[in-house]
Amino acid sequence: MDTGWTIVVPFFNEERFIGATLRSLAAQTLRPRRIVLVDNASNDASVAVAHDALASAFDVEVVWQHEPRPGQVHALACGLSAVNSAFVAICDADTIYPPHYLQAAQRVFDRGGPVVVAVLAAGIAAPVHGLRARLKRLKTLLVGRLLAAQCHAGGYGHCFRTVALRDAGGYGAHHWPFV
Repeated sequence: MDTGWTIVVPFFNEERFIGATLRSLAAQTLRPRRIVLVDNASNDASVAVAHDALASAFDVEVVWQHEPRPGQVHALACGLSAVNSAFVAICDADTIYPPHYLQAAQRVFDRGGPVVVAVLAAGIAAPVHGLRARLKRLKTLLVGRLLAAQCHAGGYGHCFRTVALRDAGGYGAHHWPFV
């Protein structure tokens, strides 16, 4: 297993958004080694748009997977099976990621050492130093401390040590039956 990053992007009918999402992921300052795209049986132009968006990402290996079973949990399990790196970022197909997204997650992993197994992001709207943004950060921190056994980040912002995610059972309907 290499020491870098793999990004997994499951998608279903995201032709309006996936191009911008993939361009933002291909522009990361900390370059992913691999992007795994999991088509969850789209019936629009998502696949073609994704191909176009990554056509110039020559230094990133792109892996295409198809998961015909409906539901994001199946697409995530399929994508995780193609991860061969120490770190994995699970990204939504309709989210624009800042260019320092992976770099910021890597800093948290590095600072915390091997006991940090996941880094979760919370969406903060601009202006990032405004009152609303500060209140959202405070709420996220407080709820996370009070309900520590639960996840408080949207699906757009999950980064893991791959071994820890797999050891915990990865993604599966037995863990996540409501999806």
